[in-house]
Amino acid sequence: MKNEGQWNPAINYQFEYDNRAIFLLDDGFSFLEIDSQFWKTVVKHPEVSEEKSHKVQPALRMKYNVLKTTFIGSNSNALKQGSSKLNFHNNYFIGHDKSKWKSKVALYEKVTYINFYENIDLEVIAYEYGMKYNFILHKGADYKKIKWQYQGAESIRVKDNRIIITTSVGKIIERMPEVYIQTETEKIKINGVFTEDKGLFSYALNLPAYQGDLIIDPELIFSTYAGNTVDNFGFTATYDQTEHLYSGGIATGPTLFINGRYPATPGAFDETYNGGNDESENGRFSYFFHCDISLSKYSSDGKTLLYATYLGGSSNEYPHSIVVNQKDELIVMGTSFSANFPTNGVSYQPIIAGKNDIIVTKFNSDCSGILGSTYFGGSESDGLNQASILKYFYADDFRGEVQVDTNDNIYIVSSTFSTDLPLKNSFIQNTNKGGQDGLFVKFNSQLSDVIWSNYFGGVGDDAAYNFDFDSKGNMFISGGTKSNNLAGTAGAVHWFYKGGTCDGFITSINADATLINRTTYWGSDKYDQIFGIEIDKEDKIYVVGQTHGNIPISGSVYNVPNSGQFLSKFSNSLIGMEWSTLWGTGDGAPDITINAFLVDECQKIFVSGWGGGSSTKSFSSTQNLPITSDAVQKTTDGSDFYLAVFSKDAKRLVYGTYFGGYRTHDHVDGGTSRFDKKGVIYQSVCASCPESAMESKISDFPTTKGAYAEKNISPRCSNAAFKIAFGNLN
Repeated sequence: MKNEGQWNPAINYQFEYDNRAIFLLDDGFSFLEIDSQFWKTVVKHPEVSEEKSHKVQPALRMKYNVLKTTFIGSNSNALKQGSSKLNFHNNYFIGHDKSKWKSKVALYEKVTYINFYENIDLEVIAYEYGMKYNFILHKGADYKKIKWQYQGAESIRVKDNRIIITTSVGKIIERMPEVYIQTETEKIKINGVFTEDKGLFSYALNLPAYQGDLIIDPELIFSTYAGNTVDNFGFTATYDQTEHLYSGGIATGPTLFINGRYPATPGAFDETYNGGNDESENGRFSYFFHCDISLSKYSSDGKTLLYATYLGGSSNEYPHSIVVNQKDELIVMGTSFSANFPTNGVSYQPIIAGKNDIIVTKFNSDCSGILGSTYFGGSESDGLNQASILKYFYADDFRGEVQVDTNDNIYIVSSTFSTDLPLKNSFIQNTNKGGQDGLFVKFNSQLSDVIWSNYFGGVGDDAAYNFDFDSKGNMFISGGTKSNNLAGTAGAVHWFYKGGTCDGFITSINADATLINRTTYWGSDKYDQIFGIEIDKEDKIYVVGQTHGNIPISGSVYNVPNSGQFLSKFSNSLIGMEWSTLWGTGDGAPDITINAFLVDECQKIFVSGWGGGSSTKSFSSTQNLPITSDAVQKTTDGSDFYLAVFSKDAKRLVYGTYFGGYRTHDHVDGGTSRFDKKGVIYQSVCASCPESAMESKISDFPTTKGAYAEKNISPRCSNAAFKIAFGNLN
């Protein structure tokens, strides 16, 4: 918003998001930040509902902080130009001074400080979820002139090439921006680091002579291969509070032809490969590589492998989902075929019960040991989605989710064919109703006990893929179903099965898992499944999935009719639907399979997925998916990752990009990856797998300079990982 006299004249522009207001000044920025815990109290305070608004409310004391970033030696008289004007405005009628009353105040997405330093422009770009800024250095510019300091911080430190600023109300993190030279024909990346001298910060760049504009632009944080010399396939990824990336996959062992290894680190829980078997003979499952789970933790800038470990027994293991708790302890949920998978003396189920069981393992913070580990399963197949009707894309076998709560209790959802699961406190559904059912379980923090567990399904095949919690602790589970008799559908948006191959479903259970609040089907009369569910700060329900049908487009939303991906928003009760849309290429079939999904604090919607030649039941491609002018990668060979960001209520596509190599089919072999609440993607990849036995050590996946492993040194595949921030979220 432009200052047209309604604010203090020191302010040029202002914008707000979540619990912050940001003011653009002549010589930098000021950040007014309200304590996030107070903000949550205001947003969801139980005493300010309409029903109780007549009562005298308890006093709420606001705690806030002002942090100022001042650029030393900058041109305070630089011309400031707003651009990308929005098609609406704000009115200000505040206070008694009518001279400060302003109407139709213009709103802009970008403000440019021209000649902020000599031959250097500063661009500030506003997003609904944050702000990013770029320096553009024209011919003759000296980047060393860019220096800044902070005021209003309790402490400041530089770690892992980030500036970590602690204030009285929280932390703000400045990441080292992407730096590159933009010529007419190419984008040349430059290595750089933050420097600090007596509270004055600057950049140090490894800068050659250049022709073209030098851009200092926070965007791609890092991308790396895994450093393996055997096959290492990507499955799942997550993050912790200090923005480390954890990647989970599977690694094969040395063979007669390949005497290599996965780069397990000294002192890690398990430094050696444990073995594997060809598990394809069971009829429903056709994954034939011998493998252990592999787990890698990278520094926040991707330059250092902090630890790496194997996890497994003498047969095969697969990771479906990983998560990190508040103590930086990694939890892994997956499937094991091994009778000697590592459990411990207090495991809820220390012995495998069937051919393959679900496994859950919790590591200590440095991955030198396990704090808990257990099987969970019965006499049939558990943990794998083996219902052929629900396996649309390659690697749909390995879906499921794990999360933790503030008390470190561990929750999972998955699928099972067993009729004899070791259930406990199963008040909702204690029997398998037919074929494959979904299941959901709450373990204690040590994995020594089950607090409650239940089947969920009907007479047909069912699979539970993802879940989230609302502010009251209700658990919302989503997935796919062929059943026409799911429980709890009375009064729902769609209380009956829509028909076709399968439908998506959402079910809500109360906090202690004693009853179903409500279940709704969602889909068309063809193929439909839900692969992600998120709950926003207002407790509204969002889902993303695939379709071959005509799911209705409703509301004022961005849409591409006849597309194969949908986004939909429901009321918390699942009685009403607020809007729904289709997006993609409009060719009548899914373009990508979904790996990660987020709704942030500002109700922006983030999606990550992949398409291409590794799809089995239907040809898919990332070709022609919509991208935006600021995309990290604007071209695709059709077999890449695709990342999209939609504005609040999906009114427009605000960001779209491809990410992948140019020769091979980039994908994952299963599992979930994650966005953090700042909109940063932490994505696991199965990268650079050759098409032919005559090819070896292909390095076509885009990595960043200085990354832990810039090249693929495996004869075949590597579990690459990348981290992209969709805007500078200071």
